[in-house]
Amino acid sequence: PPSADSGRFFSIDLQVPSGLKVGVSVNYKSFGLQVSEVGESGAMAQWNARSQATFPEDVLRTGDVIVEVNGLKPDAVSTQGMTEELKRVSKLAAEDQIPGDIFCVVFRRRDAAPAVA
Repeated sequence: PPSADSGRFFSIDLQVPSGLKVGVSVNYKSFGLQVSEVGESGAMAQWNARSQATFPEDVLRTGDVIVEVNGLKPDAVSTQGMTEELKRVSKLAAEDQIPGDIFCVVFRRRDAAPAVA
C-alpha cells in the first residue's frame, strides 16, 4: 500500500466543464486506481497542461495511483465506489452538459520514471 516512506502524495482539484470527459483510464488495485492512460483531450489533459507550467510534479501520469476520489477511498472489497464516482462526474459533464468537480488524492512511487515533457 502507498505510504509517505515509499513516495509522495499530492492532490488534484479538477473542474470538469460541460462537454468534456475526465479523460483518464485506470486499472484496479486493492489500494486504489492505477492510471493506465491520460487522454490527450478531456479535463485531466487540461489539468496537466496547467500544472506543467506551474507545478510539474503534480502532472497526473501513467503509473500514478489515485487513492481517493471525492472523499471515497478503497474499502476492503474493491475500488468500485471510486470508479463509479469518476464515471458519474464524467457522464454528467460530457453527456448531460452539467459541469462537475473531482477532488483526488494521488500517490506516486519514489522510484517512478520521471515525467516526459
